[in-house]
Amino acid sequence: TRQIWGFNGDRPFALGAAARVPILAAVAAEHAAGGLDLDATIAVRDVDLSPPPSQVADAWPTRQAYTARELQALARGGDNTALDLLTKRIGGPGAVNGWLGLRQLVGISVDRYRRQVETEFAGLPSFRADWKGEAAWRRALAGVPAEQGALAARRRAADPRDTTTPVGMVRLLEAFNTRE
Repeated sequence: TRQIWGFNGDRPFALGAAARVPILAAVAAEHAAGGLDLDATIAVRDVDLSPPPSQVADAWPTRQAYTARELQALARGGDNTALDLLTKRIGGPGAVNGWLGLRQLVGISVDRYRRQVETEFAGLPSFRADWKGEAAWRRALAGVPAEQGALAARRRAADPRDTTTPVGMVRLLEAFNTRE
């Protein structure tokens, strides 16, 4: 019947790592529509780097270009920089939300790049290239005063951006399952 039952099914929660699901779906749709060549080269600049996990950030500046196909594979594994680069390439978070709207997939909202979400959640300013790598990122996080971190966590809990509902995410996964 495709009927979904849930407890608090319409209550939003932070997307977190699940953000890659709607982002990669929108990327796949853009490719299918002819708007994204997976063999196209995408440059990586210092301002494009995102918090760990990110093999792309870890390899920078030694490696400064990837194909969209390579970024797609890395993003599937949770690479935040790859997700941000692909999101930017298809038109930003607004394009992801536009794709969700066209598919009538409500209850999911991708409003910022991962580098913004992760740093704001931790109480840090914009991500910096010198924070790349797990050790440097942990040092940056450890430098956040406890009160500032607690305030950031409270703000995040009240922020409706970059959220999904259980029903919204199930509907998206159902759309994958039915090849919609």
